[in-house]
Amino acid sequence: MARTSSKRKAPVRRKARPAHIVEKAVPFRAGTTQTSDLLFMAFMAVMANVLAFIAIAGPLKIRFSLTAVPILIVALTRGWRNGSIVGLLGGVVQAYQYGSFWYVFLTYILGLVAGYLAFNNGFLRSLAPLAAGFGGFFIFWSIDIVSDVPGSIPLSLPYRGLSGFVIFSAGVYLLAKKFGLERNSFLAFTLAGCAGAVAYIPYDLCLLRWIQGFPLAPALIIIAKDMAQDFTAAVIASLLLQYPRLRSR
Repeated sequence: MARTSSKRKAPVRRKARPAHIVEKAVPFRAGTTQTSDLLFMAFMAVMANVLAFIAIAGPLKIRFSLTAVPILIVALTRGWRNGSIVGLLGGVVQAYQYGSFWYVFLTYILGLVAGYLAFNNGFLRSLAPLAAGFGGFFIFWSIDIVSDVPGSIPLSLPYRGLSGFVIFSAGVYLLAKKFGLERNSFLAFTLAGCAGAVAYIPYDLCLLRWIQGFPLAPALIIIAKDMAQDFTAAVIASLLLQYPRLRSR
């Protein structure tokens, strides 16, 4: 009998994914149902409002709370869309306590910016030192305002504020260079959350000055408090997200 020849098909090779392509945030993660994600987001929004209820009251209508922790957990793991939604819904009680409904957009900006940067490492690497510098400037400058004449703005060059800018920006740059900003890493989560807090500075200042009528000096002190509070929340949220079970919920 004549021997029949059979051609073997070469195995199909998949193209390797280019290294420069980063994972994009999507409204709902693959492998989970929309219902489960919606329930998780609703739970985190409720938790954000509960944390606002147990905030510690201070002078100048200042309240110290960790409302941002649940908002950042959603933003850093689900992306900017879901983070901004939870920020909007989770900031209701805080806005009521701050005396203006418009404060819900403060936590909206926080969730939006933090969620976007958490899924765009290249942009985060470029922006983080600058954002950290501005945060350090406002925090250190508030010390100048408090230690000078109460209720006034120091007319001299704000050396403490400038030193805060240099210390924070240089520190973040060196940390990012040494440890990198790998996706889901503690440092990447923390810097994305802190950048979200810095992003709302202009909006926060407008509310304090033109909606609530605060003088400039107390307004800057309150902004410094808000950033220090949400910087702390970013660190706590990043620590919690080092547990894979929480990231995959």
